[in-house]
Amino acid sequence: YAGAQGGDNRFGSRLDAIQRQAEVPQVTQFRTDFGGRGTQFGAFAGYGHRFGPVYAGIEVESDADNMAWYHEKQPGGRTFSTEWRGSYGASLRLGYATRYGGLLYLRGGRIKARFATTYVKGENASAWVDRNDTRNGSRFGVGMDVPLTKAVFVRLDYSVTHFGAIAFTTTQARADQLHFANWQYLMRIGAGRS
Repeated sequence: YAGAQGGDNRFGSRLDAIQRQAEVPQVTQFRTDFGGRGTQFGAFAGYGHRFGPVYAGIEVESDADNMAWYHEKQPGGRTFSTEWRGSYGASLRLGYATRYGGLLYLRGGRIKARFATTYVKGENASAWVDRNDTRNGSRFGVGMDVPLTKAVFVRLDYSVTHFGAIAFTTTQARADQLHFANWQYLMRIGAGRS
């Protein structure tokens, strides 16, 4: 089977930071969450088999969306952001197949995503951070496929993904230490054909 899906994309980061500056307090340590909301569109394809009422299968998916969050910290003069630049991955699906062709399933898999992270501190542009990273994540979800015809189905799918952290230290004399742990919540509707 193969199909397309889209829906509500909630993307964000948990930031653990140690920030240093000339004024008092000279060292600030904090933890906070930043996030944004947008839409996600992508494609999926897979193969599965029924064993009586039990269903087992594998599915691949991909999307090419861009969404981001931005923050300007005052006082302190820092501007930072993380942008999501698409992903791809694979999941195992296990579920219960109803006698009328519907499927209730759980999914678990691995996703690889691209992130662009910026961090602006001070007047020296050569010390600003502008980096691109690829991180693996673990995706878990639940959903259902409902048949419209013998070959066409619609899907509702909810998933949560947590990615490996992006961490770095800036190059200023009073360097900041940053640790971004990125996450994504997806609520999607799709349609496919077998």
